[in-house]
Amino acid sequence: MWGWIILIGAILVFLLLAFKFKEIRHKFTLVIIAIVLIFFAFSFIQVYKSNNANLATFDGVITLGKLYFAWLGNLFGNVGKLSAYAIHQDWGLNVTNSTGP
Repeated sequence: MWGWIILIGAILVFLLLAFKFKEIRHKFTLVIIAIVLIFFAFSFIQVYKSNNANLATFDGVITLGKLYFAWLGNLFGNVGKLSAYAIHQDWGLNVTNSTGP
């Protein structure tokens, strides 16, 4: 667990140093990259913890990789379904419920 915390801390320190030397227009890109890296790190840790994978063997690493990418695919599939559901809703005013003059 400490290894993951050190890795995330090293990424953050690297990005903070990069902020100091980059122009303002590049900072937004670095923030997005940092958010994506932190998301992948925390989500990978959660999949690892919930499935109790053995990273000491090659088969365990392959199994965890398959589980993680399956989880990631399901996440994007669910976000797509949620977005499609929201798009197809009638977001207009309901005349029977509106109070008017």
